[in-house]
Amino acid sequence: MNLTDDLHLIMTEFLQPLGEAAVASLRITAGDCWSVGIRCHSSAWPDLLIRSVTAADVPTLERFGAQLGPHSRSLFYPYPWHDAAALHTALETAIARSVNRINATYVIESGGGGVVGHFFLHDTCAAPAARQQGICMPVLGVAVADAWQGRRLGTLGVRLLQAISPHFGADGIELTTLSNNLAGQHVYRCCGFEDTGVIAPPADANGMASSISELQMLYVIRPGKRAAMEIWLRAKRGKSTTAGEASEGSIR
Repeated sequence: MNLTDDLHLIMTEFLQPLGEAAVASLRITAGDCWSVGIRCHSSAWPDLLIRSVTAADVPTLERFGAQLGPHSRSLFYPYPWHDAAALHTALETAIARSVNRINATYVIESGGGGVVGHFFLHDTCAAPAARQQGICMPVLGVAVADAWQGRRLGTLGVRLLQAISPHFGADGIELTTLSNNLAGQHVYRCCGFEDTGVIAPPADANGMASSISELQMLYVIRPGKRAAMEIWLRAKRGKSTTAGEASEGSIR
């Protein structure tokens, strides 16, 4: 299937679980992985928009961060939430990497709640060290605003990234999540991620050292590349995880 068909399948599964009321409308545009737009209306989701970020979205992600409480920020820390100036710069860099097709970054917006979700793949086949090993394995991150957790948006973000990643040639998807993030781990395993090992406690983008180890997980897209991906992940477990590699999902 093409990208639009794959996204349509994921959205239909999300909007109509167990015979939920019919979708009033679902419109998807996806010229490629960096120009995705999904707008839908249903009984449960009267106005939902999922889209790729643009260069103008730094304020959008700043508003999203303001909707994350301390616990959510402790689970999702690719950005320095504690420092407004550093945060603005970090978001500019992250969005530029997506606009330049190094990352693939998306937001979820609701007509009644503004931006309510944020998800991304870091290093979409662009990481030099991974390319040297002949593999493409981006790093996943996903978060949902506190007031919108528990409504399957985190699972939706993961499923959409799984649908998108084969279309830019990914062999698999990597993530790390704090070992105490049991809700997130449940979502990832339900979406087909496998545990591959434990990483020593990292320092996050806020410069805070954690006392909690991280669980490393892998979603395999191309089974023929499994061995190479596992070797790569084993090597990463032997190194310290730096800020920006940690991609916790604050999902419920």
